[in-house]
Amino acid sequence: MRQRRSTAPAAPPAAPGAAPTIAADGPFLAQIASLKSADAADAAWTRFSRRSPALFGAARKDVQQADLGERGIYFRVRAGYFASRADAAQFCSQVKSLGQECLVVGK
Repeated sequence: MRQRRSTAPAAPPAAPGAAPTIAADGPFLAQIASLKSADAADAAWTRFSRRSPALFGAARKDVQQADLGERGIYFRVRAGYFASRADAAQFCSQVKSLGQECLVVGK
């Protein structure tokens, strides 16, 4: 069977499987950026959530300040929360399909 080609722009690729389950207060998060200012962290979250509202719509923004000594203070932009590492990994897989780095972290 031959598939018809659409003339509409293609949507960003999505990872296979159902959407990851986001929990009210799970122990896992998806870290999507680490930036030098709180303002940059907020701007990044806004950019990501606008780029993929279906993926980020139910996620909660979690920004953690990290003092890295000589490297300075960074603001880790995280999406949460996930009840399982597998759900967080699935979220990260979908974020990576958009061309953005992502790693699973615990609270």
